[in-house]
Amino acid sequence: MNDRNLFKNIFEIYVKEKCPYAFSILGKVIPFLLEYVNANDIKLMLNNLDENLKNYAECLIYSFSKEESITEECCIDLINFIKYQLQKEICYIPNVYSLAKYKNIQNTFYKIVELLINDKREDKEYLCEFIGHYIDQDNINKLFDLFKDRIELLEKLYLLQLENNADYENLLFDKLFNDNNINFWDKYTKRIKGLDNIENIHGLRKIFNNIWHRTDYDIYINKAIENIYGDEFYISSIEKASFIFGNSQESDDTISRNKQNWIKQILKNSSLNKRKISNIFDIIVHYFEKEKIQYFQELINLITDIDVFKSVPLFTYNYSWSGSELPIIDKRINFLYELLNILVGSNFIEHRCYIKQYIENLKEERKETEIREYIQNIDIL
Repeated sequence: MNDRNLFKNIFEIYVKEKCPYAFSILGKVIPFLLEYVNANDIKLMLNNLDENLKNYAECLIYSFSKEESITEECCIDLINFIKYQLQKEICYIPNVYSLAKYKNIQNTFYKIVELLINDKREDKEYLCEFIGHYIDQDNINKLFDLFKDRIELLEKLYLLQLENNADYENLLFDKLFNDNNINFWDKYTKRIKGLDNIENIHGLRKIFNNIWHRTDYDIYINKAIENIYGDEFYISSIEKASFIFGNSQESDDTISRNKQNWIKQILKNSSLNKRKISNIFDIIVHYFEKEKIQYFQELINLITDIDVFKSVPLFTYNYSWSGSELPIIDKRINFLYELLNILVGSNFIEHRCYIKQYIENLKEERKETEIREYIQNIDIL
């Protein structure tokens, strides 16, 4: 018995036993078997397997087939296999690197990529595996070589897999962004708008920190705000803007300075838009607590209208504390006294009355809180 028949017979026995430990073993067995047995003969041996196992094994056959053995018929079979997999809840797709060998036959590689891009299912988790669970520099070079004639397809693949992002270090993002700049940034920010958990995308905060470091940061931040939140940049949950405005370990003086300059410029450009100013101050009170008084100074330098002033949030709506709430109330009262000090002149009489009443309300709230906490402490004792 020659080697071909020996290995074929051994594999047939393994298949008859329903391929025990298949997901650990088949990935090693199939490439070895393809050295001796024709791919079509292996497929025939898989016919009686459970469909899930059969699909997995067939995926491995397409992944590990030798380039010299690939025919036009094989490419047609592969495309039909992919189409069938895309109808299944659990689908098995050869990864992008293993499909490189099909590129020069009937344009099969690009046809498969377009099938994946046009797949209508909402969750395309398989795309993360398709371009690689972890993308390093070597993968980047391979991807750009594979897609050198159709970079727009690589862009689409990258954007579609963002929810299960394999680009942990932003290497692929950096390459696509550097090669296409504002056009890719436009597509990227439009894409993340549609994701439920934007703030969970790997490396998103780092991407925006890099944008804030640019000398032309305003072009890219304005485009991101427009695409993600709309022209009014109303943010339904202000926490969802933390990747743009929040501080992180990577933040530095340049980033802080550019953020502050951006807000000042937006305030100047929005002086006639009450809602937009209110939205800006939603961001300010949440992310720029230390600089808050200087932004109110900017505001009153631009606008004296009391209705606009009253529309602006003075504090965050939601907050938490441990121990006593009194220090938070005291801090708010102190800020309002500081605000009173800059509301000087006849143009701000109504503003001062409004703030003084706010202070009185907080003082009353403080008394009620002090009594409530005292009673709670007694109950604990």
